[in-house]
Amino acid sequence: MLFDVESIENLAEVSDQILAQLSYPIVLLKGDLGAGKTTLVKSLLSKINEDADISSPTFSLVNDYSTSDKSIFHLDLYRIESLDEALDMGIEEYLDMADYIFIEWPELITQLLDVSHHLIEIKVLDNSIRRIKLH
Repeated sequence: MLFDVESIENLAEVSDQILAQLSYPIVLLKGDLGAGKTTLVKSLLSKINEDADISSPTFSLVNDYSTSDKSIFHLDLYRIESLDEALDMGIEEYLDMADYIFIEWPELITQLLDVSHHLIEIKVLDNSIRRIKLH
């Protein structure tokens, strides 16, 4: 699926469409710095858990938005420098126990993914338009 998002208002509709297509719990997000990965995850998470106080996990590495019936995690691996560091933070446990897990900057851990997952790529077309591709 391919979406061109022109404004933050369009993102809510796109998030609904993306969530309707998700059949695996693991969602990897790729895109340049500032492309909108965190903004998209915030929109998706607000649809899954309306009560969540959503923030970027850039410094905490992992944010937990679990509800009483769903385990939901948002990981930002930008500051992770090696696979060993990801393993030390417990990446395998998160991958195994999540109903939803959104992972920004997943390049270091792709070799751990022996299960089906989704990939979302975000490209900046210009200052206000983002192209979002769901694989």
